[in-house]
Amino acid sequence: MPLLGTRGGGSIKAFGLTSGGFSAILATGGTITEYGIYRLHTFNGSGQFSITAQGNSPGAGTFDYFFTGGGGGGAGAVVHGEGGGGGAGALTRTAQGVAGNAGQYSLSLGAGGPNIGNGSNQGSPGQNGASSNAFSQNAAAGNAGQAQSSNGGTNASYNAGGGGGGAGSGGPGSDRNGGPSTNTNISNGNSTPYAGGGGGAKGYNQPRGSGGGGGGTPAAGWPQHANTGGGGGSGYSWSGGGKGGDSVAFIRYQIAPSP
Repeated sequence: MPLLGTRGGGSIKAFGLTSGGFSAILATGGTITEYGIYRLHTFNGSGQFSITAQGNSPGAGTFDYFFTGGGGGGAGAVVHGEGGGGGAGALTRTAQGVAGNAGQYSLSLGAGGPNIGNGSNQGSPGQNGASSNAFSQNAAAGNAGQAQSSNGGTNASYNAGGGGGGAGSGGPGSDRNGGPSTNTNISNGNSTPYAGGGGGAKGYNQPRGSGGGGGGTPAAGWPQHANTGGGGGSGYSWSGGGKGGDSVAFIRYQIAPSP
């Protein structure tokens, strides 16, 4: 997805038109890239999506969006014993075919639960993520994992697994494994996972759980994947817990006729 450079005032694409006269939405905000017949605005933090003109060709004039809350942080391993619980993946919000009326749309994107480090914090719980708001929708944050292997993080819709796996945006944790993600094709045209639960660690020198899509794995997945909304992996064998994934938002709209 090539990054769009600055275009001159007489450029066809600068005015939202293709050579065939297709009239697309004119908008600014975030990092702008293109793939296929779409233009994509990616936000890795709070910002403004501003539409200056609505497209009026068939297939134009509307946009799709997907965004996450901030994931919960994983807990540090308990010294000489149990591992920690994985953080929960945040919830997500998505919509397609939203009318692209001219105006400004504010996006408030929450951070993931911070990394609690290690050393004196080995047996400490993680910290909760922060929720996100955009397009009059709220994406709840993931809650943190606790410093016992049976206490993974929950979110507003799902529970943790019985062995410390954090809840995911798409389902509960399963034993020490993080819950499933939510997939979207808005970000790049392919089905891509976001906001999975973080994996938990059952105990010292025992098998560790895996993170859901976009969620961290104990120790090996530390720190968490950036800008996924996924839960942080737990600490394992004297290690601190992983950071929860910060929020991300994707907005796309059509810039060329459908094939």
